[in-house]
Amino acid sequence: MRTLAAILALLLASAAQAGGTRTLTLEHPAGGFSTIDIDTGVGDVDIRGAEVDTVSARVTLRATKGWFSSSRRAEKLVESAEVVPEEAGSTLRLRLRPAARKGEYEAWWSVVVPASAGIRLDNGVGDVRITDVQGGVNLDLGVGDVRLADVAGDLVIDVGVGDVEVTGEWAAFGPVRADSGVGNAVLRTPGGRHGGRGFVGHELAASGPGEARLRVDAGVGDVTIVLR
Repeated sequence: MRTLAAILALLLASAAQAGGTRTLTLEHPAGGFSTIDIDTGVGDVDIRGAEVDTVSARVTLRATKGWFSSSRRAEKLVESAEVVPEEAGSTLRLRLRPAARKGEYEAWWSVVVPASAGIRLDNGVGDVRITDVQGGVNLDLGVGDVRLADVAGDLVIDVGVGDVEVTGEWAAFGPVRADSGVGNAVLRTPGGRHGGRGFVGHELAASGPGEARLRVDAGVGDVTIVLR
């Protein structure tokens, strides 16, 4: 499945490398924010929870030449882009401005957040890794592999094409459900291994002793959930 995801990622990106590369950084106080909302486009995303009181982001941009943009336009956008924090109640939103509306650049995100925060992430193409986040994850990804390690809170994962791996504590979760349109679905708990039902696609459902919900939907890809 990983090979298929990689091929589709290249097709969807549909871009040749251009000359401009730039790295952006951001430090923003995290007090009062329970959710960090990040909207990316094309590129890998790594988010880590830690005992910190700030949100730190490091974003590397690389100009690309897409179907509808020139190399020069892409390089100008990279030169002018900034990470913009937007505060909305208890949510801190991180956006790149100007945005790559026509695929003018790729962006690789590395973000450190308070461990207690929740994450909302929307990404088009790229692999996503989220670790040590206890406030829940809501993830919408077009193409790419997902790895959530040592996470808690409500987890809602929707992936078009790509494999999904989730690890956490069995005691934290109540309803658990996984669906793959094309691929396998496996849940491992202290009680044993639970395989998904189906032929080409698979689905599984279970109920744990906790309260948080865990839901994974993958159009094409394998889903593996390990709850210790």
